[in-house]
Amino acid sequence: MNSEVLNTFVSLLELSSFTKAAQHLKITQSAVTKRIDALEAEMGTCLLVRNRKSVIPTAKGKVFFDYAKSILELEALALAAVDDSRACQERVLVGSVTSLFLIEVSEMIISFMQEEPSASIEIINNHSKDLLNLLYDDKLDVCFSHFPFKENNYTCKEIMQDELILVTAPKNDCYPNGITPEQLRTLPLIQDNCSYIADPEWFEYIFSGSGEKVLRVGVGSFAIPFLQEGIGYGFISVKQARPLLNDGKLTRINILEHKPFVYKGYLIYKTAVLPSTKRFIEYILNNTENQ
Repeated sequence: MNSEVLNTFVSLLELSSFTKAAQHLKITQSAVTKRIDALEAEMGTCLLVRNRKSVIPTAKGKVFFDYAKSILELEALALAAVDDSRACQERVLVGSVTSLFLIEVSEMIISFMQEEPSASIEIINNHSKDLLNLLYDDKLDVCFSHFPFKENNYTCKEIMQDELILVTAPKNDCYPNGITPEQLRTLPLIQDNCSYIADPEWFEYIFSGSGEKVLRVGVGSFAIPFLQEGIGYGFISVKQARPLLNDGKLTRINILEHKPFVYKGYLIYKTAVLPSTKRFIEYILNNTENQ
């Protein structure tokens, strides 16, 4: 007994005609007859009463009809579940902190999807700690984090680094000779949470100064439209600042008495991954400078 035979039996009873069943299944009428005869022989009982005008199930045929339909429905559900599972396996679950996504990760994913048109990506945004927990719980395939992650069975690669710089609109006081931390503490600042990653103690000192905090944002990228309009002073990455500096929309202010503010980005993933995830990882690593 197989699903082909069961489907023939169900179709025959639903259509009440060998001719209609054959047309529906796109087989010959004799093929329908042979399948039903084989089914009855296997069951060891008569399932149908045949006459010239219709096909009527016997009592046992009625019982078997319900079971046959259930078996076919279960088979369809099972096949759908397998298809969904395959789709999930091909989808790469990518977690990223907002700042890295805006600066680097979004461009990486766009480039990868152009290279791999059949790729399927799901992006989850959160803080580094939460993303690492999701990765550990197998709810992410890869994670882009500000912080390294050293655990057995996981691989952590530094894929980028950038510098945070102080900028403002040209119409503001731009301190051409540079600015000291003490002066900076008195300015109207746009405070962003991601700056702390580069140097927590220093930025805590700066943002706790007497200057007005004109705006607070999650990441420096969100401050850019305000900075261009001359609203305060803020820190953004060199990569994001470069085109705006070249166009004269922002001005860089050198900070005296301090080394550059460097922050890094890491790609973290389980050492054993599915083929689709492996392709994504290899593409990222092959197309980043810091591996």
